[in-house]
Amino acid sequence: MKSEAKRRAESREAAKAQEARKQKEKERAARTIQEEPCLYCGKPTLCRQYIINQGAEHELPCCSAECLDKTRQFVEYDSHGRTPFYMVLLTLVVANLVLLSLQTATRWTYLPLLGMGIAACVCPLVFTRYERYQKFGIYKTKIIIRVAAAVISAFALLQIICY
Repeated sequence: MKSEAKRRAESREAAKAQEARKQKEKERAARTIQEEPCLYCGKPTLCRQYIINQGAEHELPCCSAECLDKTRQFVEYDSHGRTPFYMVLLTLVVANLVLLSLQTATRWTYLPLLGMGIAACVCPLVFTRYERYQKFGIYKTKIIIRVAAAVISAFALLQIICY
């Protein structure tokens, strides 16, 4: 009899422990929704209503329907514009390497660098993964890329003019 009573008591304790584990898992799941930056504007958001990549391992949230629409427009633009942009960059990098390998001391040596800066200014699609845009948001990241590209273009133009 004692062994049966012991088993019942142990099973009750095991059931209580299992229930406590389930409760802890529910609390942990509720806490996993952390504040993340909006993919488009970069503002911190807890909202998970507007997600650009539903069901992904790391979902990228937007803070509003307007940001979600603008993000979708950017994704559409990115999917069509990335390949031509990379082809232009590849051509300019090869031209830059050829001019540098020839060691010609002319002002036109910096022309491919000017082209790369202008290309990145016109089409700021430098990141291959959208997570890279999340820290500042797509809008601010595009501005940062354009400013950096403008500085590189200004440097190349200054080298061409002052040679």
